[in-house]
Amino acid sequence: MKHPFLVGVVLIFSVFAPLRAQWTPHGNGVRGGLQPVSLAPSPVPEGRKSILLAIASSLVLPGLGELYAGNFETGRYSLAADAGLWLGYAGFQYTSAWIKDDARVYAADHASADFTGKDDQFLVNVSNYSSMDAYNTAKSRNRDYANIYTSTAYFWKWQTDEQRQHFRDLRVRSDEAKNNARFVTAALVVNRVISAFSAGRAAARYNESLDAQASLSVGVSPTQGPAGADGLTLHVVTTF
Repeated sequence: MKHPFLVGVVLIFSVFAPLRAQWTPHGNGVRGGLQPVSLAPSPVPEGRKSILLAIASSLVLPGLGELYAGNFETGRYSLAADAGLWLGYAGFQYTSAWIKDDARVYAADHASADFTGKDDQFLVNVSNYSSMDAYNTAKSRNRDYANIYTSTAYFWKWQTDEQRQHFRDLRVRSDEAKNNARFVTAALVVNRVISAFSAGRAAARYNESLDAQASLSVGVSPTQGPAGADGLTLHVVTTF
């Protein structure tokens, strides 16, 4: 090698230039110089993951964001929890409606109550008072005249207080099941937030792993110049 100084300069330059170039120093009577060649992009790893997309996916369906970020090992638990919570929600709603229907049938048979077109407050009043007259008397005593029932459509009268108490127990059980469904709804929201947080972290870790793969490769090989003189080919490849 006749020009070691020039070779050293090229090696230093390669550290700061993310490209591949060819340099051919010739012997006495230099005829050549720096000869750039075509730039070719280096192969890069699979594209980066969008953290926002990962989070949004898990907010829609828990586990989906983790799957996108390549971490379904934890995402599958979020997905399974979501499925279980939806089943629980449907079960509580069905139970609440079923018990309420039974309570209405029971009150119709034992108190002649008609719940057609009535709100849930009427259901509460039927369970707390022995009859419409008893209810109106209590409202009059409290000067709550706006809530007095004046239409016979709101008539009811329990035959025994035990029957009224049984109806009340049914109504309370129906309300408890409905409240449980509300708790499940809150759990569904919490599960989505946890899954979204996990998906965002998984996407960030995935991107960090890509950054850790960034590298610089330098290679030198002998070559023959256009005029037949000895030379070197310098190869510089960066991956990021």
